[in-house]
This record gives sequence, structure tokens and C-alpha cells, in this order.
Amino acid sequence: MKRRAVLLVLALVVVCALAAAPPAPTATAAPPRPNVVLITVDDMRLDDLAVMPRTRELLGQLELTEFLSNHPVCCPARAQLLTGQLAQHNGVHHNDAATPWAGYKALRAKNTTFARWFQDAGYSTALVGKFMNGWKPRTSARPAGWSQFMPLVKNAYSPYLYSYLSGSAVKPAPEGLHTNDFVTSRTEARIKAAEGRDSQPFLIWSSYVAPHHMTVYPGGFGPPVPAERHRGDLAGVVPTSEAKPSYEEPTDRAQARAAYEDASSAPTAGQRARATEPSLREFNQARLESLLSVDEGVGRIVDALARRGELERTIIVFTSDNGFLLGEHGQMGKNSYYEESLRVPFLAAGPGVASGSSAKGSMMVDVAPSLAALARVPVKRAVDGRTDLFSAGGGWGDDIGTLIQAGSAESPWIWRGTRTSRWTYVETLDAGTLLFDRTADPFQLDNLAGTGEPAEQDLARLTPGLDED
Repeated sequence: MKRRAVLLVLALVVVCALAAAPPAPTATAAPPRPNVVLITVDDMRLDDLAVMPRTRELLGQLELTEFLSNHPVCCPARAQLLTGQLAQHNGVHHNDAATPWAGYKALRAKNTTFARWFQDAGYSTALVGKFMNGWKPRTSARPAGWSQFMPLVKNAYSPYLYSYLSGSAVKPAPEGLHTNDFVTSRTEARIKAAEGRDSQPFLIWSSYVAPHHMTVYPGGFGPPVPAERHRGDLAGVVPTSEAKPSYEEPTDRAQARAAYEDASSAPTAGQRARATEPSLREFNQARLESLLSVDEGVGRIVDALARRGELERTIIVFTSDNGFLLGEHGQMGKNSYYEESLRVPFLAAGPGVASGSSAKGSMMVDVAPSLAALARVPVKRAVDGRTDLFSAGGGWGDDIGTLIQAGSAESPWIWRGTRTSRWTYVETLDAGTLLFDRTADPFQLDNLAGTGEPAEQDLARLTPGLDED
């Protein structure tokens, strides 16, 4: 009896001790990785956002007001997006596929882009729309990393006569479907296809052509062609460039246009010669009207995510591959060190994205490594970009500056420089050295190079030479 009592007491002691002891630690599951939707447009100026109210409202959680397309022309900018590397490391200096340093063929490590990083981490990945100049299904291998690869191919700049890759087949555009609406509808379809795959996150690059020039056969390259429902919606709109002291009516717009056309996709010289040259106001109106269906598309993409319960776990980014001059300094186009060419819209929303407006130094090579950091995806190449694009702090400080540069069909580098929050310093092949104090001279009218300004020497030390890799 005594033994039974002792055992009962011991049992009670053990029970009490277990009740008082802290619970054993349990493994904590990592939160699910976020989806990513990267939405890009082509040749959009920063001030063009004024005609895109849905985009500003839906994606304006974070706005980077000083975000730069630091190599401001289509193919190099897209190479930076894909790799997180500058041209001296990814190989792409210009669009013209006829030169060894330009076009898709010049891209190094083609199968190790951000698509591959995300796919290797378990993501379903998709590209819909414009890819890179010079990629052609008959002569270019399909790049690794894309679960669905649906680039525009033949007549990629046409509003209605484009074709696209579907699997291994090239298919004509659905009849009457504007290129912007094609990108939107295929993005919606991809989001719907992800329904029910809670364990597999997705990444989609939705790449619109607007507001780039478009090909309208037999007329050749001409102004953008808006979706029919938006033609005339912005009649009478005046380009913001006309109010600037830097504005000069271009004296030879056809020649200026030829300098920045995407040579790998442009019509023949004869077709270009037959194109009717619009006035600058007509051209600007067409550009802005072409963005109206992109703005609708952003709304449709957000709605598709919300309907399927994916919006709260999706990072959405909106930006442009480069800006565009509309008569500032007498120029029409891009590939320029002036602000209108360098600065592009950048909006983002989603989990892990900071809130508010930020003027921190930021540029195109930051996008891929920063998305990878938010998604906890290992980066599989040496990158030049930062990983804190979506945080409240970070960015490129004025002691480092932001590298700006460009090449051409004739030379890997035609200008290179450093931009800080105040200064723009550039070394060029054709105009010598330029230095602009944008605080005192926001329209970049007064070249201070050679005047003894101390900033010139500091910025020169930060800038690689035109003969350097």
C-alpha cells in the first residue's frame, strides 16, 4: 500500500513537472514565397504616368521618383532586367543585331537569367510580349528558365499583324486583338492557370510594346497605334516638352527617328521613306492614347489576381525600358544622357514592398536581384545591382553615384557618365565632356565642364572611360 502511494505521488510530481515545463520547440515553416508580376512598357517617359490613373492607384504603394534606365535603349535595358548586370558584364550595348556587341546574340550566359533563378527555386515562370531585339525562333535557341515563353516575333511592333510563339509554333495574332490587349489577356490566362497550385508560386513578365513606334504596313514605321476604342480620347493634348526652356522643334525628325529605331525589327528603308511624318503633337497624342489600354490592362491583371486570391501574396512592378525625348534639346528619341531619356516610371506594390515615395538612387540592374531577395530566391550570376530596391532605405549614395552609359551600332560606348542627386557628368565621343548642375539648372542648359567646378574631378574619377570594358 505504501509503495502504491509513493508511486502515485511520483506520478503526480511528473505530471505537474510536465505541465509546468515549456512546450518543446517545433519547427516553424517558412512563409510561402510571393508571386511576382513584372509589367514593362517601351519608351515611356516619366510624365506619361499622368494618363494612367489605374496604374498609379493600384501600384503606387512604392514610387521611386529617381529610378533610372541607366542604359536607356531597348535591348540593353532588357538585358539589365534579365541579368542584374551592366552591359560591360552581360555583353549587350545596343539594339542592332548586326554588330557583335548588340542584340540578343551578344547576351552572355543566356540561360542564367532571373527566369532561371526563379524556376530553379520552384516558380512557374512566363514571358508574354516583347522580349529582346534579335531573338528569332528560327535562329535562336529558346532560353532556359521559362515555363511558358510567348514572345512577340514577326511584326513585333505591329498593333494587329504581329505573331507570337506558342510552344514551338509561330501563330498569327488573334483577329482584331490589339497587341496591348494580347499581352493583358495572356497574362490573365496565365494567372488563371496557376489557380489551385497553392504550393507553386509564379513569376510573369508582361511586356507591352506601347508607347513605342509601330509598324503599319504598307506605310512602314509610324506613330503608335492606340486600341480602336481609345483613338481620339486625348485630342488636343499638348506635349509637356513644349513648356520647357530646353524645347526645340526638331529640324529633321526623320533623321532623328532613324537614329533610335530598333534596326533589327524596322521595315525596309523604302517602307520607312513612305511613312507619313506626323507633327510632334500628333505623335505625342498617339503615344499617350496607346498607353490607355495598358492602364486598363494593369487593372485587369490586378482584378485577375484578386479573383483568385493571389493579390495579397503578389509583388507587382511597373516600369519602362527607357524614357524618351520629345523635342527637348532638339532631340526625338532615347539613348541620351538627358533626364527625359534616363528617368522612367517605377511603381511597386505587394508583400515586403515599402510604402511611400522615395528619391533614392536606383536603376535597372537593381530590379532582378531585389526581386530575388524579396522572394528568397538564390541569384546564380555575379550581379551589379543592389538588393534593397523595395526597402525604405538603401539605394546608390551620392558618394557612389549611378553609372549611366550607352553604345551604338558603330561603337560599344558613345557616352558614359555618373549621375548623382545633383550632378550629371558625361564623357561623349561627339560632344566632349558635359557637366550639369541639375539643382541650379534642371533643364540641363548650361555645360559647366572645364569651369573649375570641383565636382567635375570627383565625378570623372567615378566614371569608366569610353575605351574601358
